[in-house]
Amino acid sequence: MIRTMRSFEIQPGKDAEALDYAKRAARYMNEKSHNEKMEVWLNLSGSVRQLHFIGYYESLSSFDTQMTWMAKDSGFAALTQEVDEKGSLIRQTDRREFFQVLDLDS
Repeated sequence: MIRTMRSFEIQPGKDAEALDYAKRAARYMNEKSHNEKMEVWLNLSGSVRQLHFIGYYESLSSFDTQMTWMAKDSGFAALTQEVDEKGSLIRQTDRREFFQVLDLDS
């Protein structure tokens, strides 16, 4: 299994809007996508204005399929546009990171 993480900083004064957006985006992905499970994590220490979109995939191939789907999906495009129109609720702080989840039983 592959896990990805993209981290974003919540813009000052946009906390409630940013968290609402992040939850709606993750719910949309979970409802519409066939290849991904999406979670949103919020820092409780350190950079407390930071949230992370965590995606789980069976393989890098399923990740590629998801990216192709996202590029074509009008609902996902609308979510992306919404962030742009609201004056950047969140700002990406790093590139997407990939992790392999190790099977502890083998």
